[in-house]
Amino acid sequence: MTRSSLFALVVLLAAAAPGAGASSSFCLKGGLSHATILIDPDPPIEFDNTTRFGGGLGFSFGLSPQLTLDLDLLYMMKGAETEVSYVYGDYEIDAEVKTRLDYATVSPTLRITPMGERGIYFLGGVEIGYILRARARVEGSALGISVEQEEDIKEGLKDVDTSLRVGAGFQFPLGDEGRAFLIEGHYVHSLQDIAEDADAFTVSDDVPTEEYTAKNRALYIFAGIRL
Repeated sequence: MTRSSLFALVVLLAAAAPGAGASSSFCLKGGLSHATILIDPDPPIEFDNTTRFGGGLGFSFGLSPQLTLDLDLLYMMKGAETEVSYVYGDYEIDAEVKTRLDYATVSPTLRITPMGERGIYFLGGVEIGYILRARARVEGSALGISVEQEEDIKEGLKDVDTSLRVGAGFQFPLGDEGRAFLIEGHYVHSLQDIAEDADAFTVSDDVPTEEYTAKNRALYIFAGIRL
């Protein structure tokens, strides 16, 4: 999926949604992205979680009193961290590698609200993310000398990552005008390999990287205002 086809999908979803009216609304949301990169099969080194940020706009279109189509347009930061040892010149360096992946995402999601527009609700859908920036930063030291190196790895990644997205939330009404404060939790898991070529994520110098697949996994915690 290219950038133009991703934009076309947004337009199509908006056009297919019910017309604006009493059952439509929008919200502002933002919060934390607790993410990692899953390598399969298990590699000699493992990626740890990293906590970053994300947020944006959400649009809602009522389908019935208990069913709503949500369309979130978000900027989400993902990635992972790991510790490695490598040779730099004549020295062996213990270093931390921080992988940073930034996506513009579109998330068509069905929201089930058993109690109507108040109280708890449940979410299920997909997240389609277009990669905006990808970089790997190495930070370490040897004999008191700091070593820092950053590499752009965007060319090694697929432009689009499609993920499963499920979650739940709770709304607190703010007055009698339909406004609400919301708290949401989302679990997001890639449905495909995010690497375009085998060298995007080097997991071991002794194991062929083409034997591995890489997928994003993240937990989002959002707070927001529905208007």
